[in-house]
Amino acid sequence: MYVIGTAGHVDHGKSTLITALTGINPDRLKEEKERQMTIDLGFAWFTLPSGEEIGIVDVPGHRDFIENMLAGVGGIDAVLFVVAADEGIMPQSREHLDILKLLGIKLGLIVLTKTDLIEDNEWLNLVETDIRKLVKNSFLEEAPIVKVSAVKKVGLKELSNSIDTLLKQSVPKKDFHKPRLPIDRIFSLKGFGTVVTGTLLDGSFKVGDQVEVLPFGIKSRIRGIQNHKKNQQIAKPGNRTAINLVGVEVNQLQRGGVVCLPNQLQSTYRIDVEIKLLENNSAKIKHDDRLKIFIGSSHSMARARVIEQKEINSGETGWLQLEFEKEVIVKNNDRFIIRRPSPATTIGGGCVINAHPVGRHKRFSRNVIDQYKSLSSGSIKDMIFARLSDLKISTLSQLMEKSETEEELTVLTVEQLIQTGQIVLFEGENGLKAASWIVTKNNWLDLSEKLMKIIGDYHKKHPLKEGIRNEDVPNLIGVSRKKGFLIIEKMKLEGIIRSSGAYLMLDDHQVVFSTDQLDRILQLEGVFSESPYLTPSVNECIEIVGEEVYYALISQGKIIEVTRNVVFDRNDLDQIIQETRSLLGNDHEISAGEFRDHFNTTRKYAIALLEYLDKNEITERIGDFRVLKTS
Repeated sequence: MYVIGTAGHVDHGKSTLITALTGINPDRLKEEKERQMTIDLGFAWFTLPSGEEIGIVDVPGHRDFIENMLAGVGGIDAVLFVVAADEGIMPQSREHLDILKLLGIKLGLIVLTKTDLIEDNEWLNLVETDIRKLVKNSFLEEAPIVKVSAVKKVGLKELSNSIDTLLKQSVPKKDFHKPRLPIDRIFSLKGFGTVVTGTLLDGSFKVGDQVEVLPFGIKSRIRGIQNHKKNQQIAKPGNRTAINLVGVEVNQLQRGGVVCLPNQLQSTYRIDVEIKLLENNSAKIKHDDRLKIFIGSSHSMARARVIEQKEINSGETGWLQLEFEKEVIVKNNDRFIIRRPSPATTIGGGCVINAHPVGRHKRFSRNVIDQYKSLSSGSIKDMIFARLSDLKISTLSQLMEKSETEEELTVLTVEQLIQTGQIVLFEGENGLKAASWIVTKNNWLDLSEKLMKIIGDYHKKHPLKEGIRNEDVPNLIGVSRKKGFLIIEKMKLEGIIRSSGAYLMLDDHQVVFSTDQLDRILQLEGVFSESPYLTPSVNECIEIVGEEVYYALISQGKIIEVTRNVVFDRNDLDQIIQETRSLLGNDHEISAGEFRDHFNTTRKYAIALLEYLDKNEITERIGDFRVLKTS
């Protein structure tokens, strides 16, 4: 099913034309009927000669109501560009055409209305010439001009046939299985409750679906679906759709909200965009300008952060980071219109290239500019690479969520980028999967070099320490715990760093003692040798070699802290363990006192040693005795 829209100056006969085509008066408000002027959006439908049923969105033409017009032209397949024969091209004709071009509308017909009022063929020829001049270099340049009189029912059959032919060129709407309905009307029906309408995008809804309405955070369920006043079980992408929501009051919602499945969309205050400004005197954007942005069925004020340049001038293209005053719900590739709030003027439009940037960009950063170029290029490869650059480290499934491209195409492109070395795969033994972690080569180099520098600086500052703690890495390089450990394992695999227990060091790092420090270590070894079972305390050890050397010896395993206050030389402790195993062989047991006497030590050292042996599962305590630990 298709949806077409109307566009054109006020009082050029758009609503009358639709009524004549469909038998439905799209002017639903009392004030509209009294003034014979469309104020808000109107809707109708009819069946084409081919049997295809289509919906029509009638939009207001008066400049005072142009903001309502913008709410209706999103999601249409084609447009009827309406010009009255008695007046010809008028101001809103030009503005509506500008808006249609900026929104990327590709298909349309030109409808010359009120031809019954003109008997002078020269006048009609002049109007047609003006129209052709206006639409030159636009999507309507080659469009046929269909002459009609809605009042006298002349030309309607030709118009229907032309619409039928035109829509055969339309590309079917894709189903990304992430339905969203930008709300353009809200009303209540007695006995049913709240109903919202809009053009369904990106997926399908079915009766009974649990949904949420953003940005209001309202949870609901679909009680019923209608299309052209017919009950449906399923609403498909591209259809004009009315949804009856359970448990929602009309006053809880506003035009611009979006109905979607839970947890599939999220609101944002900031987006990255590529824009095109119209060629008029007011079309200029300076950094920090306050603009009115129309996207989907919503509009919101936003501050413009101009990227790469100081300002964007009339007729130019450029990049902005828009920061909104209220939440918006958008997706990549959504198109929008830019208007000045005062005086109210359309100055340009553009396309969302990143719906959820990580943060505020540096305006003149080379990396930021390169990323905007990639996102704007239209190349799937460039776009995916840029999205991954923005995410830093991501799973394939997270990248697909951000990229909003077809799964097969994303997987194929990522595999190609891995093969060419532009993307690094963290866990590649079992091939690329949805849960596989990936990173761009540049981001990988940045992160690994950052960690290498951090470890290297630590080595310089603490030459006698092994390195930094594993658990400190995520915080030091600004990533999550999971990502931090992925980086560690990848760098270890590549031989850049190595670990010792809980510590990380550069692969070539060695602790080297000075001559004076080596002399002090020999002195400490002598003290241990003189009394291997009545060892010096921690403080005494530090007094001999110094605190830094002491902890270096601990890290190297040359000195073992049995308790916080009792230490042993590694070789002496190994001898004690070996001797204990011999003593307790053949199911022997030993008391703490017997252990003390055997090693000619004190109770303090005996208890410390026995508890250490228990902890390391060499012995186990049974009552007042120790026996060898059995497996």
